Amino acid sequence: MRAHELKTAEWSLECQNLNLGKALNKISPKKLLNSKWTAVVPLNKEKHFIIIEVEYDDDGAVTSCLIEAIMSKRATQIHWPDLKDPEQWVQGWK
Repeated sequence: MRAHELKTAEWSLECQNLNLGKALNKISPKKLLNSKWTAVVPLNKEKHFIIIEVEYDDDGAVTSCLIEAIMSKRATQIHWPDLKDPEQWVQGWK
């Protein structure tokens, strides 16, 4: 691979990692509990979710986050920063 091709590939990867061109969902860890979310790509035919449990450490950082599907009531642990990705989640029920 030539030097300019490598730089182009690295730049493209950086753009993907930084999610350039797309606004990230803004969410405060303190406002996670009871927040509503829509999966961009339905998970197990489930689209609408609510955060039902959030645990914090002594410094106020989120240590655990539980999301529940509205229709099935199935609960799953989620890495809460994933909610910021607009390709995975939309804030509110759409």
